[in-house]
Amino acid sequence: MDYKEKIKSAIERANQNLAFDRKLRDEAIEAFKKREQEEEEPIRLLIQQYLDEELKDINGNTIREGYIIVSQNNYPAYKVIKRGMQFLFGTPLFSPSVQVVSYSPTKEPKFGKKVKTLHRSELSKMVIMFDDGAS
Repeated sequence: MDYKEKIKSAIERANQNLAFDRKLRDEAIEAFKKREQEEEEPIRLLIQQYLDEELKDINGNTIREGYIIVSQNNYPAYKVIKRGMQFLFGTPLFSPSVQVVSYSPTKEPKFGKKVKTLHRSELSKMVIMFDDGAS
């Protein structure tokens, strides 16, 4: 038997021998991911509640994803694409902010491509124009 056949045979034998261990590994990873989701869900809900309390417009209304917000003089306008806060090595910094893109209210609404971050202090000077409904 030449080396090519020996290599192919060794690979097949290793795959057969490891099949049971791979199955155990895959089941363990699946169980871990499920448990991780169960543990993280209450945290996500708490973070969303925190963001609801902190991310408010000038009238005290909660700013959410999909909303169109404008400054008091109706320019510039932005569409909120994401809400969140910073984490440093898994520790929350409690700095709520939103990511936005520019918005142009024409017959065919246009959205900018450059993402900008607005923090709580900037949002408190803005007004919710409407919910885009596409979120």
